[in-house]
Amino acid sequence: MVNPERNHAMIWCVTLNPALDVTYRLDTPIQSGAIYRAKPIPRAGGKGNNVARAVATLGLAVTAVGIYGGMTGTVIRQLLAEDGIGCVYQETPMETRRCMTFTAGSHVAEVREPGAYIPVEDGATLLDMVQSRVASTDWVTLSGSLPSDWPPDTYAVWVDTLKPRVAGILVDTAGLPSE
Repeated sequence: MVNPERNHAMIWCVTLNPALDVTYRLDTPIQSGAIYRAKPIPRAGGKGNNVARAVATLGLAVTAVGIYGGMTGTVIRQLLAEDGIGCVYQETPMETRRCMTFTAGSHVAEVREPGAYIPVEDGATLLDMVQSRVASTDWVTLSGSLPSDWPPDTYAVWVDTLKPRVAGILVDTAGLPSE
């Protein structure tokens, strides 16, 4: 089903393993035993959310698609809204992961939490939501890693399901899921 009120193409940016990215900019490189004070800079993370932000910056119609849970998921949705990005999502009871980056000049350190267990059924529900909203002029991006324990053919299922309904699909992932 196509939304009859929409008369423009949409880019749907799918992030199945999103994160709340928080950057801390420090004045000096991290040293053992030192205490640092830095203001956190939060962003809706995960490759698909990064793509959505870039598309929005270009002034194109974009919707972020993801599975979000807990307070972290709520913050991600709020950050997307602040960036002017619409969101179609499946809520999960598990807390969405966080990724922290610490920068000091050219020095960078990252701490990435593992993704929470997300039932495969949540992905199927999300695919149904997207399938019912896309139009033949739309594009879909499938970006980033999959939640742990999801079948490696998940992106292939999304492509097979959506390809007949949209203008095109771009897949940006590494390893087995893109094969």
